Amino acid sequence: MSNAYKVFGFIAPSSSKFGFSTPVFENDGSLYVQIIEKDTIIDFDKVQLDRLDSYEGGVEEYFTVGDSAIYCARFDRRSYIFGDRTYLSRFLRQSASEYIDHPYFFKAADDFCTLSEPEYLGDLKDRDYLLRQSLANVMRHYAKECNARSKENQTRLALYDSKKSYKNLFEICYHEKNNSFDLLVKDILNFAYKKHKNICAYASVNELMSTSIDEHIFPKNMVKNNLDYPEVRNWLSLAIDIKKNTDHQKITSNYRKRFGNYLQLPEESMKDDELSRWESSVKASSLSLSSLSLATFISTALANKLIDSINED
Repeated sequence: MSNAYKVFGFIAPSSSKFGFSTPVFENDGSLYVQIIEKDTIIDFDKVQLDRLDSYEGGVEEYFTVGDSAIYCARFDRRSYIFGDRTYLSRFLRQSASEYIDHPYFFKAADDFCTLSEPEYLGDLKDRDYLLRQSLANVMRHYAKECNARSKENQTRLALYDSKKSYKNLFEICYHEKNNSFDLLVKDILNFAYKKHKNICAYASVNELMSTSIDEHIFPKNMVKNNLDYPEVRNWLSLAIDIKKNTDHQKITSNYRKRFGNYLQLPEESMKDDELSRWESSVKASSLSLSSLSLATFISTALANKLIDSINED
């Protein structure tokens, strides 16, 4: 029997779209899983399996006791990404936008490699992830209704057909609410309340329902007819960092690195006195960090579900 164990496939504990999977190894016709201590393989344990979720027959990778342990993340039930903790952590951080509206997998990924996304900031408890999961489920139906209305409305049909994208649909949702992100968020929460009445027990939901996001968070010259999702997320993210009292120069530098030209920095669109007034307005607003984070999650989940609704056409 060889000391080298070949990567044979992966098995998942659930059938969810995103999740972590267990690597399965083969040696001398038998199947094994790794025993891990401090990210190092200390042994292999023989197992009996009736099935594999993914068979990696073409993979020629071998591991022995003492090697770095390997971990696997599953994307869309079809794509399996595996490697040591460093490799998989880097991948999960770089691809967070793909699963950011899947709260339970995001939580597991955060536990694995510590993520920092505005959609999940604050002292989140299990019930906060449940809230986001409930909203994500509801958002799928909300996005489908928005998609259907866009195709039925003849005044928008040409625009929809020529620019069939989540960006176009997000703007349509925004226009439907009189170019108010605040009204859009409230409409989504009211839509969710019809299916999940327990969301009214969350302080962050009540804050969003009783306070104007537009008034405190978006600079006056940014509330315009074509405010799109990247702009919404970037301004919310910046407001969150200001609420956290993060140094402003570090904020703009970090966001430029993360979002590139998607971010319209305050320095590029506002004079110093306007910027100062806006920052003061954000700091003085009654919206908590957790409420701003939830609003960011709502905008991101809507954008992603709009993509799904287009792909399902």
